[in-house]
Amino acid sequence: MWILIFLVMAMGVFGAEEAAKPKYPPKEVPKPMNSFERQRLSVERQMQGIRESFPPPFGGQAAPMVASSASAPGPPPPADCPPVTAAAMRPIIDREATKQKVDAGLVRAVVEAESAYSPCAVSPVGAMGLMQLMPATAESLQVTDPYDPNQNITAGTQYLKQMLERYGGDIAKALAAYNAGPARVDAAGGVPPIPETQEYVRKIMGKIGPPRPVE
Repeated sequence: MWILIFLVMAMGVFGAEEAAKPKYPPKEVPKPMNSFERQRLSVERQMQGIRESFPPPFGGQAAPMVASSASAPGPPPPADCPPVTAAAMRPIIDREATKQKVDAGLVRAVVEAESAYSPCAVSPVGAMGLMQLMPATAESLQVTDPYDPNQNITAGTQYLKQMLERYGGDIAKALAAYNAGPARVDAAGGVPPIPETQEYVRKIMGKIGPPRPVE
């Protein structure tokens, strides 16, 4: 009799303990992300959208300005970054165009098309500054501050010269590579069938006169 009572009591205690246990494990509270992590996730989502809109070979790993989709985002722009004027940037553009033997009018047209002279512009895919340098391109050209007009124009002009040389002075192909990446231009054998890139090339070609040949 006592054994039966003991078993009933034990089962009652055990049942109460089981009832007290939560049916579902507690949800983990996500850790707050800093601004850099939020920017990285935003760029990754935007790059995924681009890859879905432009399947291979035009939407592969390459992104504008030869950065891959795995490239880490660049630094965020400073809080205080007013626009600059075309007149203020002319001496820098003329200097770098002369140094790189690139037509200064072409460089000015690229700056206007890329950022409308906004030194802290950031594109949906992470391109930065006046000439919209991708992080990997900025790093390869030893840019320490992509939002500094002097550094940005210097590096952007160097990269534009590289694309002109790559395509034998073909301005349309060089501009398409600057905008969409040389991998897409090579795959297409010319300006790739990307509406944004085609409009970009038409817009700049309509602004420039006969450019100085690349020597």
